[in-house]
Amino acid sequence: MDFVKIACPLFPGGEIDHPEDAVPYSEWCAHDKVFHFSSESGNDFAPGCVIHSILEGNDLVGPFLDAPEVMNDLRLEHRDPMGRTLLLAACRAWNADKPLRRDRDTVDNADLEPDAEAAQPQTAIQVLLDLGADPLATDYQDKHALHLLLEAHYGDYETPSIVRQSLRDLMARFPSLVNRPDRNGMTPIHTALRRLWKYVTVKDQQVIDERPPEDCVLDLIEAGADIHVRDAENNTVLHYLADGYLDAFHGGQRRRQLFYTLLDKHQCASDINTPNGYGLTPIQLLLCYTVRREWWYSGAVPRHAEESPELRHEDETPDMEPIDAELFAKFDEAGVDWTVRDKHGRTLLHNVAQTRGWHPRTEWRCRYLIQKGVDPLAVDSEGKTARDLAPLDQGKGVLDLLAEYGDVEPRGKPDDALDSAS
Repeated sequence: MDFVKIACPLFPGGEIDHPEDAVPYSEWCAHDKVFHFSSESGNDFAPGCVIHSILEGNDLVGPFLDAPEVMNDLRLEHRDPMGRTLLLAACRAWNADKPLRRDRDTVDNADLEPDAEAAQPQTAIQVLLDLGADPLATDYQDKHALHLLLEAHYGDYETPSIVRQSLRDLMARFPSLVNRPDRNGMTPIHTALRRLWKYVTVKDQQVIDERPPEDCVLDLIEAGADIHVRDAENNTVLHYLADGYLDAFHGGQRRRQLFYTLLDKHQCASDINTPNGYGLTPIQLLLCYTVRREWWYSGAVPRHAEESPELRHEDETPDMEPIDAELFAKFDEAGVDWTVRDKHGRTLLHNVAQTRGWHPRTEWRCRYLIQKGVDPLAVDSEGKTARDLAPLDQGKGVLDLLAEYGDVEPRGKPDDALDSAS
C-alpha cells in the first residue's frame, strides 16, 4: 500500500501552491519559464494581466508607473484571474524589497530640493500603498499580502527571495494580518515554514547566510504570530518543520535550531504528539515513507546529489549520526511517542526500513527505534513487518539487523495494529 498516494497533499493548499523541487537556473531557462509571470498553479488560471505580470517581475515597475497614460487609468483594486489586486501582485515579486528605479528620481532644476521623504527610494509595495491600495485585500484563496510575500520565489527556487524588509514593514503597519488565515486555515507562519521546503538545496551558502528563510519565521513570532495555530488539516508548526527536511545535512542546521527554539522557548513540546488530519504526528512526518523523501535520500533526482552530501557515495559522505542523535534526543526530551502507528498500522520502523538512503544512517535509526521500544516484529494492516518492507538494496547492515528478528514469529495481528493506531 503506497502511503503517498493516499495522503497527498498532507498540507492544505497543495493543489494550488504545492512546493516544487529546486531546479538549476539553466534547466529553468530551458523550459521557457523566464518570462512567465502568471500563476504557477497551472493553465487553469492563465493568462495573467499585463500590469500584474509587470508588478510580479518588479524590474520594469518604475518606468511603468511614471507613464502618465498608466497612472491616469490605474485601477488599484483590479484583479487578475486569481483575484490578486495590484498590491498582491507586487507582493509576489521575489525581490519585493528592491527599490524602484524612477525616471523622476533625477531633478531637472538643481535648485529644487526634493522633500526628504519623497526622495527616499520606495518599493512597488510602498508606492501602491501610498496611492491608496487596500492593504487588507485578499485573493480568491483568501491569501493576503503576507502570504504572497512568503510564497514569492525566484524562478530556480534555489535563491531565497528578498522580501524580509517588506514583510516586517507590513506586519508593523497592519498587525491584523499576522494571524489572519487563508481559505485553508494557513496563517503566515504556516506559509513561512512551508517556504523552508524550497531552500534545502541552496548551493550558495553565502546567499543563505545573508537572508536565511528561517529569519522570516522568527520575525512573525516576534510580531505576535500564534505558534500553536493549526491549519485546516490540523497540522501544527511542528508538522510543517518536520516535513521540511528537518534532518538535512546542508540547510538543516538553522531549521533544527528553530525547532529547538519552538520547543524550549515557546512551549511547542505540547504539540509533539498531536496528530494531523491524516493521523500523523510530527515524528511520523519526519520519518514517514514518501516517494519524494526516498528520492531525496537516495539521489534518484540527480540534481540533488550535487548539493546534498548524504546522497553521494558512501565513502564521501560525512557522519550523519551526530545530526540524528541530537535531533532524536530533542524529540525524546519533548516526550515523543516512539511507538506510534499510522492508520495502516505501520510503526516508525516500518517507514525507516522501506526508505532507501544512506545505509549507515538508516541502520542507526533502526537500532535507535528498537532501543526505544519499537517492536521490530510488529505487523501492519497487511501483515508485514519492517523487514518485509525493506528493499533488497537497503544495505547489508540494515537487512542483517532486521534479519536478527526474522526467525521469530511476528507479533500483533493486522487488526491489532489498526486498533492501536486509532
